[in-house]
Amino acid sequence: MAASSNLIDFDVIEGQKENIQSLPGGRSARKLAELYSPSPLHKLATPTPSDTKNVHDCIRAEYEAEIQNMSESDDPLDVFDRYVRWTLDAYPTAQATPQSQLHTLLERATKTFITSAQYKNDPRYLRLWVHYIHFFSDTPRETYMFLSRHGIGEGLALFYEEYAAWLEAAGRWAQAEEVYKLG
Repeated sequence: MAASSNLIDFDVIEGQKENIQSLPGGRSARKLAELYSPSPLHKLATPTPSDTKNVHDCIRAEYEAEIQNMSESDDPLDVFDRYVRWTLDAYPTAQATPQSQLHTLLERATKTFITSAQYKNDPRYLRLWVHYIHFFSDTPRETYMFLSRHGIGEGLALFYEEYAAWLEAAGRWAQAEEVYKLG
């Protein structure tokens, strides 16, 4: 009986799948089902936008409070990392939803640590930049060059893989090969 309570009702997700933005690491089916399922109090009702907005506003306020006290943290990047991951989970169409504030959040997160030597080769920091590039950058090549000039991610395979994958998608095979060789 316990196993049946762990099953995910994919019918709940089915009606929303065209609106869900894919992520390189995938999405949790369980979290999507929870997001689009009726609340336990209203078994027959789908959560209204105002219900989710109130909950999201409360959670967002908690993250913002953590950011205000970031100077007291041993790992300030952790706050932004968790905040971005929550935003991507809470707003499956994050880049297309102004309510997610993902664009502003990623800009704040990436700019906050741009001069921090501690995070130059931290995979979490590079992932924030990669999300920014995937969702919002009008000029990905220039953004990758910016990262390179500032030494961000140059010690991580992820930097070279993502940059080369973008070059391949743009049909720049020779440049992609050079980037792979650098990494």
